[in-house]
Amino acid sequence: IFFRCISGCRLVGPHWIPRCNRGMRRYGDLRNRPQKRNQRPQRCTAADRVVVRSESFANFQRKLSYAEVGHTVNLCCRNLQPNRDTQTRWRRLFDGICARLKHQFAAIQDIELLCCGGIVQNLACLDSDMDLAIIDRTRHVKPTHEEQVRILTQANEAFSGIQGLELVPNTRVPVLRCMGLFDICAQFHSVRNSWHVRAYVLRDLTLIRPLSLVLKLWTKSNGVQNPHEG
Repeated sequence: IFFRCISGCRLVGPHWIPRCNRGMRRYGDLRNRPQKRNQRPQRCTAADRVVVRSESFANFQRKLSYAEVGHTVNLCCRNLQPNRDTQTRWRRLFDGICARLKHQFAAIQDIELLCCGGIVQNLACLDSDMDLAIIDRTRHVKPTHEEQVRILTQANEAFSGIQGLELVPNTRVPVLRCMGLFDICAQFHSVRNSWHVRAYVLRDLTLIRPLSLVLKLWTKSNGVQNPHEG
């Protein structure tokens, strides 16, 4: 707090600061005055300057490495993104599967084939297969394990003669798969969960999609989440 005195000086705490004729303070005495009584002012030595500069350079290198990692991840995600030819191949495959299942399930009018998995989640890669789900619109409860196996067994008859086709019934989620082409299940939860993941991914494509792709590739390479193995 500043107090003005009759003599034209200011009192700053316990010290008197004289004023010049122009009303400006004389800071020469203040620069040489110790910060505290009986204590010399601290000065920055050459070694201290070297330490500060080395820490600043280390922080700069750390930020640069983070930026390089982010740029590499974004570049890999762009290279893995499916192109127009891949999308055309998926569309033709989906139409062919629909035609076969429509003939096989002609007696059931409310049967429907829906897409799920990475294609719906916007996390599909160039070499991703197509995840599909056979849904019965007349049912409002989850089909039992035996019912799912029965539906997939009937669907397996529609693809007779196709090499690489395999029915996997003894897993938590029964799957009819053709290696490298498609996987078919018989429950609606896979479709619902895929659309939930898609909603999160679409909130920020520049951040969430690369992170989700890295996590997806890591789980696939380490076998952390694989419904075919139970």
